[in-house]
Amino acid sequence: GHIVYGEVFVLAVFMGLINTLDLPTRQSFMPDLVDRKDLRSAIGLNSAIVNVARIIGPAVAALLMVRFGAGLLFFINGISFLPVLLGLYLINAKPAVIKRRVEKKVLTEILDGLQYIRRSPALSGGVLSMLAVGTFVMNFNVVIPLFAAEVLKQGVDGYGLLLSASGAGSLVGALLVASQAKGNPRFRMLFGSAFLVSALLVFLNFIYTLPLAVVMFAIIGFVNIVFITTTNSIIQLNSEEKYRGRVMSVYSFAFAGTTPIGNLFAGIITEKWGSGIGFLMCGAVSGVLIILIVINTMVKKQRTPLATL
Repeated sequence: GHIVYGEVFVLAVFMGLINTLDLPTRQSFMPDLVDRKDLRSAIGLNSAIVNVARIIGPAVAALLMVRFGAGLLFFINGISFLPVLLGLYLINAKPAVIKRRVEKKVLTEILDGLQYIRRSPALSGGVLSMLAVGTFVMNFNVVIPLFAAEVLKQGVDGYGLLLSASGAGSLVGALLVASQAKGNPRFRMLFGSAFLVSALLVFLNFIYTLPLAVVMFAIIGFVNIVFITTTNSIIQLNSEEKYRGRVMSVYSFAFAGTTPIGNLFAGIITEKWGSGIGFLMCGAVSGVLIILIVINTMVKKQRTPLATL
C-alpha cells in the first residue's frame, strides 16, 4: 500500500545485475538459431518484435496506469515472463562445437577478449560507436517525460504517444533491415546512422509542438534501429565463435551498461537548462565522438584492410 524508494532502488540494482547475464547470453544465442546468411534478417526480425511491444506497451500502459497505478502494471509485466521462459526451455538449439581452449584466469580471459576487439577495426569501430550512442543518445527516454510536460505541455497521454511514435519508427526500420539484409553490413551505414540519430537529437531542441515532435520521434526511432541492427550484425559476423561470448558482453555493456552515466549527464543538463538543451547536448557529444571514431577506424583500416569495411 505504499512505495519505499530504498526498496525500488534495491530492485533496480538486482535487475541490472540480472541483465548483465541475460543480455550477452541472449545476443550470443542468436547465431545458434539461424544460419550465418540469415543472421542479419534474424536480428532485424528480433528488433521488429521488440518494437511491436514498444508501440503497444506505452499505449496500453498509459490507459491502465491512470486507473490502476504503476504497481499493478509491474506485476503483470513480471507474470508475462512465464510463457517466455517456457518458450526458451522448449527451443532445441544446436550450438556450434568449439574446440576447448586452455583454461585461464578470468581476468586474463577478459583482457584477451578486449585485445581481440581492439585488433579488429570492425569490432572496435562497432563497439565504440555503440558506446557513444548508447551513452548519450539512448538515454533520451529520461528526458522525454520532462520534454512532454514542460515544452509540449502534455500529460501521460502525450508522453505515451511520443514513445509509441518512436516504437513505430523503430518497427518500420527493423522490418526494412530484415527484408533488405543482403551480404555483409557496411560501415557507411553504421557511421551514417550513428551520426544522423545524434543530429536528430540536436534538432529536438527546436521543436515546440506535439505533431512535429511525434514525427521527429518516429524518424529517430527509425534511424536508431537501423544503427542498432547494423552494429549488432557487424559485430556478430566478425566474431570468432571462441570469442563471441566475450565480444557480445562488451557490446552489451556498450549498449546498456553505460546508460546510467548518460542518464546522469542528461539529468544534470536538463535540470539546469531544460529538456531541449538536454537533447541538444547529448546529441552534440555523441556526434563529435562518432566523428573521432570514424577517423580512428579509417586509420586502423589502412593498417588492417577488411572486406567488411
